Amino acid sequence: MTDKAGMERRKYVRLDAEVKINCVEIKGQKKKIPALTKNISVQGICFTSKKEFKPKTALKVSVFIPHYWKPIQLEGKVVWCRVVKSNKPGASATFDTGVKLLEIEKSNESKFFMYVLDKVVENYSRKMDK
Repeated sequence: MTDKAGMERRKYVRLDAEVKINCVEIKGQKKKIPALTKNISVQGICFTSKKEFKPKTALKVSVFIPHYWKPIQLEGKVVWCRVVKSNKPGASATFDTGVKLLEIEKSNESKFFMYVLDKVVENYSRKMDK
């Protein structure tokens, strides 16, 4: 997210990471919506799904961290949602959704932060190798 002068406004870096997740609206429909993250940080995630979420929708998110047997449970609020244009004729609509994280399951909080930190190091190492 940038301001009008092109300056980055986020406190924390977002990392490109494709991780499987399930989303459930806290109020309303309790159906699990499968999705795939596009990027992730300690304060928020962006994911792609086939469901359009309205801003301010409260979500429970199960994050399936690679090499970890139990999904990490997060709670957050939808900040924005945009339709993704497809170049494939007849393709169903998909949506990119930005979620601000409000709560991370206490028992797995350190596991989530370690995953994000590992991704920071991995991305930094890749940039240094170029």
